Amino acid sequence: RSGSATVSNETAKLLKRALALSQETEGALDITLYPVSQLWGFYSGDFQVPASSQIQTALQTVGRNHCHLKGTSVTLGKGTQLDLGAIAKGYASYRAAKLLTDAGVTSANLSLGGNVHVVGTKPDGSNWKVAITDPNNTSNYAGILQVQDTAVVTSGGYQRNFKKNGKVYHHILDPATGFPAQSGLLSATIISQDDVLADALSTALFVMGLDRGVQFWQTWRDHKDVSFDCIFITDDTGIEIYRIRTI
Repeated sequence: RSGSATVSNETAKLLKRALALSQETEGALDITLYPVSQLWGFYSGDFQVPASSQIQTALQTVGRNHCHLKGTSVTLGKGTQLDLGAIAKGYASYRAAKLLTDAGVTSANLSLGGNVHVVGTKPDGSNWKVAITDPNNTSNYAGILQVQDTAVVTSGGYQRNFKKNGKVYHHILDPATGFPAQSGLLSATIISQDDVLADALSTALFVMGLDRGVQFWQTWRDHKDVSFDCIFITDDTGIEIYRIRTI
């Protein structure tokens, strides 16, 4: 909520990570979008297409520069509200997997709806199979990954949307416009051993689109220690795969 507060070390650490990823993605990931999402009704279920003037007013409170973090002290600008929906589920799957491994579990498959984390291999030693939904026909698969000890996170406009006057509006908003991202992508899947990174980048790269997303992946690959692979499904039904390791 708007104002100031002292938060837990855990919350502060997650906020710090979110703000850093927002900067690295040049705002494609933005945890201050809550007021805009509210206008669209994606939380209440009372869907509507807001007036442009409403969106422009809400956007004045959006941006990482409106959230100030110092240690465990958080201060928000007037009207600014936080939404960790693009990163918290990845953190939850990471914590759940760690609890399991700390307890000695060597084989597990966690599914959090769009977020999957697999621990080790299957009990028989084979890789886990994780399907990627076909955005054009959600009862079918676009492909199946064989993975172990990793997170697989997909963001897509097919996951939550509504139709108004014959047009479909999805829940992944572009922080630059306040409208559903029109990036040419139907879904973006990130594969990484860093669940938080995978969750955040699935949203950010969906907003960026194919060209910017590939450029981001290339830069990240060349300069970061923690890698990720990505699969883009474009609105012309193309599938683009960019990987560092075998997946």
